[in-house]
Amino acid sequence: MNRTDVLRRISAVCRHDHHAALYAVGWLALDLHQEALEDLLRGLEALPPDLTSSSHLAAFLERWGRLPDPR
Repeated sequence: MNRTDVLRRISAVCRHDHHAALYAVGWLALDLHQEALEDLLRGLEALPPDLTSSSHLAAFLERWGRLPDPR
């Protein structure tokens, strides 16, 4: 497998499981320098409102027909 194949498979797993996506972000963040983490934070905070958790919940509702269990 080449790098592109691996990234595509990671992306496919993360699209179907938000726990996997959080795990992937955490795994990658462990080795990032402080400056890169701050850049990531600024990028996340600059996302337009339609790309925040509310749209994630709407996408979840559309896909599964229900909202995730808050527990």
